[in-house]
Amino acid sequence: MGLHSGKFTDYTYDEKNHLLKVFRPATVFNRAKQMEAEGMNGEIQTTHQTYTLLRNHYYLTRRDIVSEKTEVYILNRKKEI
Repeated sequence: MGLHSGKFTDYTYDEKNHLLKVFRPATVFNRAKQMEAEGMNGEIQTTHQTYTLLRNHYYLTRRDIVSEKTEVYILNRKKEI
């Protein structure tokens, strides 16, 4: 599995059909998809952007590879608080 964090801000509301349409920037989705494709079985990989959000709450290990413009980390386990 691959996790990547980025902006997710664009949406529209269709009043006629009562639909909320959310637009995901392709870069966020594609980066997570790339992380999954390059992943190791049974592991959750994160990009550096997601690492910065999770590092205070989870143990993560830096992987030896650097994937297209970002470092890769493996999510290990939650920290005890």
